[in-house]
Amino acid sequence: QYVGSSTDSNLITWWGHYLESIGDLDGALEAYTRANDFGEQTRLLCHMDRIDEAEKLCLKNSSSLYQMARYLEMNANEMENAVKMYIKCGAISSAIRVAAEAGAWNLVWRAGSSSAKHALYAASILENAGQNEQAIALYQKAGKAHMALKLALSSGDTNA
Repeated sequence: QYVGSSTDSNLITWWGHYLESIGDLDGALEAYTRANDFGEQTRLLCHMDRIDEAEKLCLKNSSSLYQMARYLEMNANEMENAVKMYIKCGAISSAIRVAAEAGAWNLVWRAGSSSAKHALYAASILENAGQNEQAIALYQKAGKAHMALKLALSSGDTNA
């Protein structure tokens, strides 16, 4: 009864976790909704196969996008959408990881291009995969001209 009348979002989210743990998914969803916890709502809606409702929440905030990306990552046919959602919510390392695991080098490059910090990580993955031209471009973006030059010379890429 105390939780029912509370406005403390942390307490209400905790209550939602409890309800979820005992199998009351509808009650948990109601608690997450009351707490305005969009990430937990999205995660639970995906678990309940209510994807259309979860997708609507993705318009509201980045934690919903992240949870949806995690769900989509488990489906090989949705890998590209998962990567795009990870990029959109700012989880660039996750986007690079998922794309690399799938061998989607263009998506690794796209995610790595989002910032200099992530460009170095993506460049090393692309270099190891033999995607030298893309790796060289990302090394340059990361401010590592010496690494770009070294790779260009060792791979015979005279256009870099």
